[in-house]
Amino acid sequence: MADIIAVIRNEQGAGMASIDGEFVIVLVASEGTVLDQQPVMLRSAIAIFANLTPGAYTVLARHSSLTPTALPYPYRLLQRGALR
Repeated sequence: MADIIAVIRNEQGAGMASIDGEFVIVLVASEGTVLDQQPVMLRSAIAIFANLTPGAYTVLARHSSLTPTALPYPYRLLQRGALR
């Protein structure tokens, strides 16, 4: 089992939990199916998805004011918890 931690930052490297009072939403999908979604934490601008089995995942950050409005990032969790 492993965790995926998504960190949302702006161009200056500062944490970005919300835009205009609306939270950035992070989703984790596998094989085209959304497994979980959550807003990033207010203080740290992170989202944690825990206890995932080895396999291929896509992490997607989404907000209507971002350009593009959604940005996918592929991950592969290996047997020993390494991230590739």
